[in-house]
Amino acid sequence: MNNIKQIDQEFIEKHTIFTELISEIRNNFSTNKILTPIRHHHDFPNPEVNKDSTLFLMPAWNPSKNAGVKIVTVSPKNDQFNIPTIQGSYIYIDAVKGFVKAFLEANSLTVKRTAAASALASIFLSNKDSSSLLMIGTGALSTNLIKAHVSVRPINSVFIWGRNFEKATAICNELKNKNFTIHPIRKIEEKISKVDIISCATLSKIPLVKGKYLRNGQH
Repeated sequence: MNNIKQIDQEFIEKHTIFTELISEIRNNFSTNKILTPIRHHHDFPNPEVNKDSTLFLMPAWNPSKNAGVKIVTVSPKNDQFNIPTIQGSYIYIDAVKGFVKAFLEANSLTVKRTAAASALASIFLSNKDSSSLLMIGTGALSTNLIKAHVSVRPINSVFIWGRNFEKATAICNELKNKNFTIHPIRKIEEKISKVDIISCATLSKIPLVKGKYLRNGQH
């Protein structure tokens, strides 16, 4: 047990390069060597906050090489505790001998993998000259989605909307020295018809992206 590596959020944040991650995911999506069963999905009551939470168990393995399982909880009311909605850990296992090789902090792992998969889809579905992005949502995914999409398309203008305008402004300040301009907006309708790519990452139960505002060629 003493040889088990502990890979924390700081390490993942520091060493993730989206172009490399997207390329690796693309390669693995195109092979049948890695097996990924249907994930387990369990909703459970959380009466303290009067809102159900969700537990996900996501195993995968490369036979005779490596295996792993990601354990994730989604707690929609975590904003009142000022912590991310998504919490999780990843257990990395030797598939031959069965011992645990590493524990990874899965919050960063999850948002980076999700953002990279979204950007990978954009490579195939968005116009190659797409230069503007609307980010809908201000959660942990938002900054990663912006960085991932910017890494695959020549995006020079980013706009971000969220229920909390101050959060949107804070994200703009966090990303203000990147190779693109970024501005918070108060209404989605301000920019949704004008941008080339729209990325939406929220837990909203009401539609935020309405077809009447979209135009041909958008992704």
